Amino acid sequence: MGNSAPTVGAITVNNGADIYLTPCANTTVTCDVIVTDADGYEDINTSSLMGIFYSSDYSNEQDSDNRSIHYSNNSCTGSGGSGTTMNVVCNFTVDYYAMNGTWSCGIRATDYGGEIGSNLSNSTMDSLAAVSLNATQVQFGTGLSPGDNTSANPQTLMVTNCGNVQLDLNISGSNMTNEHNTEAHIPVNHIKYDTVSNAMSNTVNLSETATNVDFNLLRRVYDAGSSTKNIYWDLYVPLASEQYIPAGIYNGTITITGKSG
Repeated sequence: MGNSAPTVGAITVNNGADIYLTPCANTTVTCDVIVTDADGYEDINTSSLMGIFYSSDYSNEQDSDNRSIHYSNNSCTGSGGSGTTMNVVCNFTVDYYAMNGTWSCGIRATDYGGEIGSNLSNSTMDSLAAVSLNATQVQFGTGLSPGDNTSANPQTLMVTNCGNVQLDLNISGSNMTNEHNTEAHIPVNHIKYDTVSNAMSNTVNLSETATNVDFNLLRRVYDAGSSTKNIYWDLYVPLASEQYIPAGIYNGTITITGKSG
């Protein structure tokens, strides 16, 4: 009686759900399947269980690993063997910048007679538009007086693309309110930002209404550092003749949201 090749069943990827990546972090994607060997589950060589996970749009089975489009696992695990079947699980640690679109998961099983069985199943990697900032505050400094403008010393805020698409931004903000006198404030449009350079020659007034900004922050690519760009900020303090600005600490908010662009 000849040796029977193992049969790899229908592969379930990520429990059958779309894959949502984690901003600026890794996400574990699990592929699981039942492998059958007519010669008994003991004939399945668990040390040879292998898996691949790759972008069907930008890669193929044979490509080398590239954390944007191709992953492999040469130590998938087999467990729960009974009769002729065994459960096989392959995990892949996927980076946040992995390309969105259709991804394929393949699992290969070899038995002790050298016979091979394999299968593929598709899943969807969703788009992720996300940013992180290198600071939680933009500090315009102390000792400012009415009429002062900080454009000669703009503050820098670095934006990192934490997703898998090129990004534009929505930017909005609020008035800066005196912490001891809520009726006293610096209007939101006295805060300006420049997404081009710290020369502050392309400034936009901050607004309470979100402004669409063509930021063109590229997606990070494999074997390269994080994808970042700067936004430069300055503040004009109104003159006393323009409005009442009592001494004190003024606080406001700036909201920056990434969107596919």
